[in-house]
Amino acid sequence: GEFVSDPRGSEAVLKNIGPLLQRLRALASYRLDSSVRMQALQCLTAAAALPFPQIYPYQADVLDTLQAALDDPKRGVRAEAIRTRSV
Repeated sequence: GEFVSDPRGSEAVLKNIGPLLQRLRALASYRLDSSVRMQALQCLTAAAALPFPQIYPYQADVLDTLQAALDDPKRGVRAEAIRTRSV
């Protein structure tokens, strides 16, 4: 979350928002470690604080990722997906 609140971090994230969200989406479905999935979802939550025009083009893909996370076998991942969807 700190990368979004720091103006320099936010600028760097916005320059690479497409590849960043693509990587976070992939990590949100990483099957070998539920903590990786949870952290990816937390980063997606933080990314929601970025300016809407920059993240809107990726909204449908991120929502698809969150929908899949709602079926995760780990309760913590499902809870994080619910938290992320509510942002």
